[in-house]
Amino acid sequence: LWDVNSGVALAVLKGHKSVAFSPDVSKIVSGIGDKTIRLWNVNSGEVLAMLKGHKSIVNSVEFSPDGSKIVSGSDDKTIRLWDVNSGEALAVLKGHEDWVNSVAFSPDGSQIVSGSWDNTIRLWDVNSGEALAVLKGHEDWVKSVAFSPDGSKIVSGSYDNTIHLWDVNSGEVLAMLKGHEFVVSSVAFSPDGSKIVSGSWDKTIRLWRGSWQAWLEVGCSRLQFHPVFVEAGNPPKPPFLRGAQNVEGAKIAVEAVKTCEELVWSDTQNGGGTVDGGF
Repeated sequence: LWDVNSGVALAVLKGHKSVAFSPDVSKIVSGIGDKTIRLWNVNSGEVLAMLKGHKSIVNSVEFSPDGSKIVSGSDDKTIRLWDVNSGEALAVLKGHEDWVNSVAFSPDGSQIVSGSWDNTIRLWDVNSGEALAVLKGHEDWVKSVAFSPDGSKIVSGSYDNTIHLWDVNSGEVLAMLKGHEFVVSSVAFSPDGSKIVSGSWDKTIRLWRGSWQAWLEVGCSRLQFHPVFVEAGNPPKPPFLRGAQNVEGAKIAVEAVKTCEELVWSDTQNGGGTVDGGF
């Protein structure tokens, strides 16, 4: 546990694989390699409860938005829902065919999203424990998942080196973000939902911004394989047109980073193909 202002370690809590604060910041929940989940008092560093039930390593834990529940995902292929006050398991969610790497609550606490080594993402109803949807699209294990602040989208990072943006209602892929050269191990939305941050085993962190119709990577040295879309009637100013001026009908991004060496422009009138344009 660290103090943000001073950078000083306030406490050392040992044996954890995943950690999360309660909404009121009074507690920490941690997933442990010994198959248990521990609930900690932030001020004293004492263990308040030890939750037992998983049959293998606990990879991911999170509090519900109201702080009354905990969700956990494990190598035992299950997701478990826990009552914080009693420490009892409220439900065991089964359906994944391999390890569950990541779990998260929706902002309103009514749904859970999970990512697994079976290459799928599953959406669950908290009250009934039923699977609402199975999202397929990644070509390798899903390492990290998160809801957007408004609960309408899910972002996922995978061992296939890509980030997928999903529509919660339809289950469709809204965008596939490429650029990382190795496993995407962590993804998260900004509090206003306008940006995504991703961490990878390629030793980089990437920031993505825009609506789902206009995703582009920020703070990069190259923008590769990222078709970007904006509404017609908003042409960018030089130097962003260079390399794309001769692409008839192209809708190109209004915003780009001057330090980027290359953009991939989307030629929407020619079957959605891409044209490389450097500047």
